[in-house]
Amino acid sequence: MDERLLYDNVFSEPVDISDTPWSVNNLLFEEDIKSDSDDDIKDLFNWGGKIEDVVSTATSQRKIKDLSDEEIKNLRVQELNKLLRGMPREEAAKIRRKRRNLKNRGYALTCRRRRQQFQEDLFNENQLLKKQLEDDREKLCKVLKERSEYKKKFLQLQSDCRKELMMKHLVPPNFFLELENLA
Repeated sequence: MDERLLYDNVFSEPVDISDTPWSVNNLLFEEDIKSDSDDDIKDLFNWGGKIEDVVSTATSQRKIKDLSDEEIKNLRVQELNKLLRGMPREEAAKIRRKRRNLKNRGYALTCRRRRQQFQEDLFNENQLLKKQLEDDREKLCKVLKERSEYKKKFLQLQSDCRKELMMKHLVPPNFFLELENLA
């Protein structure tokens, strides 16, 4: 019952939609829409826009041709699009390709330099490690020689002590042989 009451209240009065912007009677709005979209298309493809647009297009074509490769490469996309507005599609595409190609060359060059720097750093580190290894080998040889000399001195002292002890008859002659056999 409530639904029927709501329906009667809302839809009982006739509604006049003739004054709404999207109505058939409001042609001005339609013309505005059509005019705006036509201008957009004309701007996009240069199909005979306003005279100021044609002059600015010619100026931008001169500007874009006067730019160096470095300047084209450093242009932001929005700036490039403004300069290319009104140019023939093929020419605009060619310039965009050129910009992209220049950008890619820059990226490749940066990558190449980074890789070369990395290789140089690795080479330098490798040389440093080889030098450290050689120094450590020399130190090891020196320490081994010292150890050998100390061992020689120790064995000589041990031998001298044995002889001394045996000469003084403080230990039996086969005492040291038995000790060596136990060890």
